[in-house]
Amino acid sequence: MRFDKFTIKSQEAVRAAQEKAAEMGHQAIEPEHLLLALVAQQDGVVLPLLQKLGVNLDMVKQVAEAEMNRFPKVEGAGTQAYISPRMKEILEVSWKEARHLKDEYVSTEHLFIAIAEDSKGVLHQMGVKKDEILKALADIRGNHRVAGPLLRGVVPALSRGKGR
Repeated sequence: MRFDKFTIKSQEAVRAAQEKAAEMGHQAIEPEHLLLALVAQQDGVVLPLLQKLGVNLDMVKQVAEAEMNRFPKVEGAGTQAYISPRMKEILEVSWKEARHLKDEYVSTEHLFIAIAEDSKGVLHQMGVKKDEILKALADIRGNHRVAGPLLRGVVPALSRGKGR
């Protein structure tokens, strides 16, 4: 996976997921960690997508946290976190979604779509569907494309000098 082809915001989300996993004592970085990282980005595209979809943000957080509380915990010095097979699939699917949308970089919306496609994931359990996300995304970003790691001015309502 080429993280240099991820926007700044998507790189930040992956790092935040890694930090969340470590904070909770999880050795594996899972899609639920990434989902919480994405919804924590106040100036990102995921919160407006959830609003447009009518998805309860607090419920997403509660369900994701409940799932994470079931993950095995490890203790001790020198424990290294790794990307779980499910998370690896999310990252691969997000790259496919970026290409499908003719974007040059993986952005947070691509990660969000990939998480929704995970049949074992929180968004899937909550009934969030890819086609609904794509419709909401079209309303939010129009026909703009992700052509670089920093997205100033790409989506006027969302960009405030930072990449998605």
